[in-house]
Amino acid sequence: MNKKLNPLTENHLFTKAFTKGCSETSKLCAVYILRNIKKNFDGSPKKTSVGIAVNAKLGGAVQRNRVKRIIREGARPLYPELADGLIVVIVARGAAFSHKAKSTAMNECLDACFKKLGAYKGQTLKVKDSTAKKFGRPQNSQGKRPNHGGNSCGKK
Repeated sequence: MNKKLNPLTENHLFTKAFTKGCSETSKLCAVYILRNIKKNFDGSPKKTSVGIAVNAKLGGAVQRNRVKRIIREGARPLYPELADGLIVVIVARGAAFSHKAKSTAMNECLDACFKKLGAYKGQTLKVKDSTAKKFGRPQNSQGKRPNHGGNSCGKK
């Protein structure tokens, strides 16, 4: 029960979870989840990594560290139930800085968010809809790039 969380320390994974992951919010925190595409050498999924982010605008260093401890303690009992191969980022919200915020309340909020996102073992992970903006060159109805005539640099 006293399992150590596998920390998420790489900045690009935080950014990827924010931009491409699915999210759920509660009054104390916001949770972003993304499937980790990297695998172990034997082909099994890597262990779930958990990252905690607290905005510096919400409080000083002492308050931010207190909120991180509360989040860590709230997530610790839920960690063994999470599916493997996930990147989880937990972001503290302003209500987490009140003195009434305890690890039991954080545990309930995280549990509700994880259930809605389908992050537990045996559940299917909720993914973003496919209508998201796609980047690249514009295409016509046949799937080909439009021909605007002339050369590629726009000069005639």
